[in-house]
Amino acid sequence: MTMRKLMMCFFLIAVVAGGCQAWAQATSGSIGGNVRDSNGGLIPNASVDMVAQETGVITHLKTDGAGSYLGLSLPPAHYVVTVRMTGFKTATTSAFELQIDQKLHVDVSLKLG
Repeated sequence: MTMRKLMMCFFLIAVVAGGCQAWAQATSGSIGGNVRDSNGGLIPNASVDMVAQETGVITHLKTDGAGSYLGLSLPPAHYVVTVRMTGFKTATTSAFELQIDQKLHVDVSLKLG
């Protein structure tokens, strides 16, 4: 292989490898947790709203059959989580910050009412 072809191969490898590395960098995070009643029982099918405070964008979710929720690919921001379920009082968390590539666990407890 000539020196010129060898240099071209190294150049192409560097370009491809650099492009893959930049493509793989995270730009979002996730928020998940469990919704429980005051006795610790898990609450399925509760409505979960995650509000990005800076933009007002709301991510609407429902808890699964095990009372868990998971919001993926959320942009970094300060969030508030509000949970609603028939027969319970609405619960809202304090604001918290989600950073790039962070996986936050935020449990919420609902009181009867």
